[in-house]
Amino acid sequence: MRCSNSNSKYNHNNTSCRNDQLCGTPYRQPGGTVAVTRTGTAGGTYGATPAGLRHQRNNRRYQYRHQCSGTYTITYTLAAGGGCGAVTATTSVTINAPSVAATTATATSTALCGPGSVTLEITGGSLGSGATWRWYTGSSGGTALGTGATLNVTVSTTTTYFVRAEGLCNTTTCASVTVTVNAQPTVTISTTATTDQTWPECNTNSNGNSGRNSGTVVP
Repeated sequence: MRCSNSNSKYNHNNTSCRNDQLCGTPYRQPGGTVAVTRTGTAGGTYGATPAGLRHQRNNRRYQYRHQCSGTYTITYTLAAGGGCGAVTATTSVTINAPSVAATTATATSTALCGPGSVTLEITGGSLGSGATWRWYTGSSGGTALGTGATLNVTVSTTTTYFVRAEGLCNTTTCASVTVTVNAQPTVTISTTATTDQTWPECNTNSNGNSGRNSGTVVP
């Protein structure tokens, strides 16, 4: 293989793993290419393991096969010759999977009568490498509330909750849900004391004769 300069580029072929990006440690180049720099003798050949990187130079490609995110080893090998054995140099690149934003955020109840507790939950989406679901109030990235795919909260006033995935590769857009706290209704009733009321069904005295009975209604 003829080697005209010291640089070589590798792409992550994400045809079958379209959510993967080249990012994180040691590289953070979403969607991208990492340049492999060689110093020393030219004339060697490049390789990469496991399958999943493609070599752009001279149209040599290492097609995606089984791996998505992970650590790949790039190898440069000089064949044995002139009495010298083969010489190999290696470097590595880590491909981290990005997160996918939650489709929706939900609450066990979105309307409360007075203060109460609800459980917040994300629907859809996925966490990438080193990622966590993080909940906020006020705005996306506002006041931190907690972490996790579900979160129990006490709600005292109407509040909108935001959730997003934050990881090595990316921070997603937020999904949100609003929990409305309605005022508890109040009502009072009263009566006025009344005397000398007659109930016809009770107008029979102990002798079986009709009579007049009176009583008092006590509030």
